[in-house]
Amino acid sequence: MLLLGITLQACNSNSQNNSGLTNEELAWLRKTTVENLVFVKGGTFMEGDVGYEDENGEHHLFGGRNCKPLHEVTLESYSMLKYEVSFKEFRLFLKATNRKAFKSIKGLKSGDPQLPARCIIWQEANDYCEWLAKVLNLPISLASESQWEYAARSRGLAVEHATDNAKLDFNINIKGRKGPHEGFPSGHFPPNPLGIYDMSGSREEWTKEKVVRGVGSSQASIYGRSFQSLENYGGKGIRLVVNSSKAIKK
Repeated sequence: MLLLGITLQACNSNSQNNSGLTNEELAWLRKTTVENLVFVKGGTFMEGDVGYEDENGEHHLFGGRNCKPLHEVTLESYSMLKYEVSFKEFRLFLKATNRKAFKSIKGLKSGDPQLPARCIIWQEANDYCEWLAKVLNLPISLASESQWEYAARSRGLAVEHATDNAKLDFNINIKGRKGPHEGFPSGHFPPNPLGIYDMSGSREEWTKEKVVRGVGSSQASIYGRSFQSLENYGGKGIRLVVNSSKAIKK
């Protein structure tokens, strides 16, 4: 009887539900996603290159690439994933939806599952968020450009880099040239003051507007932004948000 009970329990833990995942996989994905959300209290900020005042009181721009003209934006509160979506999470999406990635990616089938997923095209990133929204029954989407920058700047602070000290200290708070080519698992370096990791110096990340935010370690200004075609699969990662004005219960 005891053996039968153990067998039934094992079968139940591996049974499939309407998510396309086993119960165990679904429970892990739900726990991982919800526990890694950072609540971002809404507010009004100036989006774009706000610059800084030098010791003589003169105003200078940080000089980020392709910045939008400075403009005021008001955002409702939301929650953002403090880590980029990992290979492990993205593999579950591919399994559940019975699809193949746009391109065969080194690390997708092998390598460290905790590394941030890379080489994702915009449609895949958006599809992942829409799928996860249904699976977890939460209003999940890619971050908008404004949500991305507001969080990277720790609710609109006048900073250039989304690191713990707003500066680039290579091999201390951002990957240097001698770091591993594939990068580090999320959380290797300190987060920004809001508690979000790797918005400078890790993967470039897709936004809802099909614009890439964040750049590599040599030019990691949070103001960096560029438009990409959907066929461009080089280096792009996923940073999702939950569009709810209340914090998600852990």
